Amino acid sequence: SAASDVYKRQPSSILLNPNDDELYVFYVNNTVEAYNTATGTVIKPSISIQGLVAGWATSNPQGTKIYTINTLSDDVSVIDVNAWSVTKVVKLGFGRFPISATVKPGTSDLYVINTGTYRPLASMTVIDMNSDTIVGEVDVAESAVHISFRGRGNKAYLSTIGPQSANWRGTRFIFHSLFYFINTGYGSAIEFDTSGRLPVRTNRQTLFNSAPIAGAYFHKYDPVW
Repeated sequence: SAASDVYKRQPSSILLNPNDDELYVFYVNNTVEAYNTATGTVIKPSISIQGLVAGWATSNPQGTKIYTINTLSDDVSVIDVNAWSVTKVVKLGFGRFPISATVKPGTSDLYVINTGTYRPLASMTVIDMNSDTIVGEVDVAESAVHISFRGRGNKAYLSTIGPQSANWRGTRFIFHSLFYFINTGYGSAIEFDTSGRLPVRTNRQTLFNSAPIAGAYFHKYDPVW
């Protein structure tokens, strides 16, 4: 069956299109296929993402383009859904180790979160999804994992593995592999002012003393800012 075939091929990430009728499955062999959600059948054949390990994927609000966050090749692949081909690979730079991405509400800006495995700092790279070019990059001291926007997108919270990760630098890859299984100290959520195009860190940070955190999400009924 299609379901057992997916399991055997080791998916690394999945993405549902805005209409909920197509499921994109990304595999560790750096390919992607599209499935019909009603029938489970393949409706778009396997193609290469032209990057290494899509640990995360998202789409533009219209659902016409898919962005694969290629963790091991430090880049983002842009897939045209209708043409079903990679139209561009956005290079983030060596050592960024991108791990997730979130679209800022009401905009064409994609915030890519880089753990900064081989850099002194982790960072956030903002990509304009209209032109598929980099708008800018903002460094973050702590090893970043995921960003979530609040309301209309004027505020955002970046989850990290905690203040202690600022000292890991070249060993962040090891700690990201282990932090789900061991307690490496405090996790944190850092607030950013995102009213402008590039995020600006505020003086608000929440520490969680139970364990590092992988993500922060807002309830859909959360009041807008």
